[in-house]
Amino acid sequence: MTMQTRDTLHEGIVMSGGSPKILLAGAGLLLAVLAPYALYPVFLMKVLCFALFACAFNLLIGFAGLPSS
Repeated sequence: MTMQTRDTLHEGIVMSGGSPKILLAGAGLLLAVLAPYALYPVFLMKVLCFALFACAFNLLIGFAGLPSS
């Protein structure tokens, strides 16, 4: 047996670098920071308000015990 290095061997594939979750979180954070410069700010605010409404509606329907479909 050889000593394992920082790279791990998983089913014949050498995996190195960061976790996919960390990379996706970093890409999302970068997108959130650069979005006001690339998109129309009023449109971005409307999208965020709709997302907040969708989360609140989902929470309300979930606590009421209604099925999703």
